Amino acid sequence: MKKFTFAIKWYEILKPYSDDIRREVYDAIIEYVATGTIIEMQPVSRMAFDFIRYEIDEKERRKEERLAKKQSQAKAQAEQKETFDPDEITDSYIGTGKLSTPLVVQSNGVAIIVSNDKIHSFVRRCVSDMLDRELTPSGDENRFFNTLHIIASNRLDIIREDIKKHHTDEEFTDELWNSILNDACAKFPK
Repeated sequence: MKKFTFAIKWYEILKPYSDDIRREVYDAIIEYVATGTIIEMQPVSRMAFDFIRYEIDEKERRKEERLAKKQSQAKAQAEQKETFDPDEITDSYIGTGKLSTPLVVQSNGVAIIVSNDKIHSFVRRCVSDMLDRELTPSGDENRFFNTLHIIASNRLDIIREDIKKHHTDEEFTDELWNSILNDACAKFPK
C-alpha cells in the first residue's frame, strides 16, 4: 500500500476555489500518487495540480536520495568491517602464555595438563563466542585478550568444579579431563 502526506497548505491554497475544482485537484493528486498518471481536468485545476505535483515529485526525489545515501553508507560500513580469523586470534592468544596456568587442573595433588589440541579447540570456541557478540581485537588487542582470558578462565573454573563434584581422584585422568573439556567446548556457541 502506497502512502503519501497531504499537506495542509494544499488545502489552504484550494480553499477559495469551488467544490468541483477542489475535488478535481484532490482526485488528480490521489490518482497521480497511486498510479503516476495525470488525469484530464479543467485548466484552473491543472495549474493548481501542477504546483502540487512538483512538490510531490520533489519529496519523492529527496526520499530516494536519502534511501540511496543510507544504502551507500551501509555498503561502505560493510566493506570497512574487519574480518577476524578465530584460528589466528587463538594462536596469538595462546602464544601470549596467559592461559597456561588455568589449563593445569589439580585435584588432591594430581595435576592434569590439557593437551594442545584441546587448548586450541577450547580457546577457539571462546574467541568465536566473543566475535559473535561483536567483541573484537580491533583497536585494543590487549583489552580483547584480557576479556578472553576472563571468559576462558571462568569457563574452565566451572568445568573444574563440575569435575570435582562428580569424580573421585582415581577417576580424574588426562583422558577424562580432555573428554570433559571437549564436551564442554561443544556446548559453547561455535
